[in-house]
Amino acid sequence: MRLPGRGPASRAALAAWALGCALALLLSACGGSGPETTPPGGGDTTPGATVGPGSPTPGGATPGAGSPTPASETTLLLVQEFGQNADTLRLVDPRDPSRSRTTLVIEHAPGWGARVAISPDGRRVAYAVLPRNARDEARQAELWVASLEGGSPARQATGIDLRGGALWAADGSAVFARAVGPDSPLVVRVDQRGGTEPRNIATGPDVASLTLAGSHGRYIYWSELSRQTGQAVLKSLDLQTGQVGPGLTLASEPARDFALSPDGSRLAFTGANTFKAYLADLTARSVSELPTDGQPALRPAWLPDGSAVAVGLAAGGGRPARVLVFRQGSPQELVSVQQGFLQPLLWTPDGSALLCQYYTGTLSNPGNPALMSVTTGGQPASLPVSGQVEVVGWARGRL
Repeated sequence: MRLPGRGPASRAALAAWALGCALALLLSACGGSGPETTPPGGGDTTPGATVGPGSPTPGGATPGAGSPTPASETTLLLVQEFGQNADTLRLVDPRDPSRSRTTLVIEHAPGWGARVAISPDGRRVAYAVLPRNARDEARQAELWVASLEGGSPARQATGIDLRGGALWAADGSAVFARAVGPDSPLVVRVDQRGGTEPRNIATGPDVASLTLAGSHGRYIYWSELSRQTGQAVLKSLDLQTGQVGPGLTLASEPARDFALSPDGSRLAFTGANTFKAYLADLTARSVSELPTDGQPALRPAWLPDGSAVAVGLAAGGGRPARVLVFRQGSPQELVSVQQGFLQPLLWTPDGSALLCQYYTGTLSNPGNPALMSVTTGGQPASLPVSGQVEVVGWARGRL
């Protein structure tokens, strides 16, 4: 549930700080050292982007000037603060939320936020953005890649569809986006290890739209919506051979909110029209509906070990809004709220807590979200600060 036209960045920064406070209560040390990688070079650089570690922070401070030797690499939370003309990516230390730094500022057309995806190694981001003077979000957006440790972002492709966002290959070797073709949508592939030009992967004339769904191993996945049948069909691309695999029918409606399990064997998603929750077994090539007692389902999120998937449910059928955790198809209630609803985002790396967006309104009029965390024991940490902030994911780096 991402809406264009974000609120002021100052409110977003406050919300990000509050999120860090909640994480500090929930997370033990989740860091450790690891090897560094060098992001691919090449491409154009954006004149409107400000990048860390020497990037300005609110108040005019410049991190890195006269600072001591950087600390060891650790696990940090990457958040996106939305603004009317620019979005800010900020790394937050979950153990000490007072420590954070701006890593990238992405300028964009007024009211259109960037769509950001973090790389599998947690060191880079790919993002789709509508440039400042562009007006057509379906045909004039651009795809960029940037390191979270500084350096100039590199433009990967132009003429993409902003609404399709970005998707990384599981090994970080390629980035994917969506584009509008003459007759049907395209999947745009940009390899990161060789400086090749973007390549378009065509879909059939029956395809009305497509949604990037996830990646694992040598495959990426997307969902196609059939013009003729109205069904959502899952397709896969073998990155080594370039072959598109046979389709798997997911639902008789558009599918969205895709969440691929960590082992790549199952795909959880919701129906765009019915708000039903589904689980596809990609090995058995079967799809089943998850029992939600008729409540509208929202954005699944897998535990890091893949043992269970959390699904948010809006109020319905005489039941309050809640979050269910499905283990082998059997649901257990994690938490419920009497007003508004919770939309799961992601779990902490150790699986001890689920981060959610809490909306005080209804599905048709949700209002601004606040960030909330819920432990596996069902203990919520409610944050009364609202703001236009989204959690991008867990990153590896230094402050």
